[in-house]
Amino acid sequence: MAAVDCAECGGEMEPGFVVDRGDYSVAAQQYWVGGEPTMQKFLGMTAGLTVKDRPRYDVTTLRCTRCGLLRSYARPEDRCN
Repeated sequence: MAAVDCAECGGEMEPGFVVDRGDYSVAAQQYWVGGEPTMQKFLGMTAGLTVKDRPRYDVTTLRCTRCGLLRSYARPEDRCN
């Protein structure tokens, strides 16, 4: 990703990612899913969100080294499926 200045203070933005503590508290990179959230059912009980057959992208987050502002991006080149 090209160098980006902070929109709030003009500081330097450094790339990183936000850790998602989803399944069994296993650390994973956050990703963006297209469409409205739809709950999945198993034996009539809610079993999480359905993401099958939807576009997914890894989320890259930039953090300002001066003020701490976070900006998240789901870039076309980071498509998961």
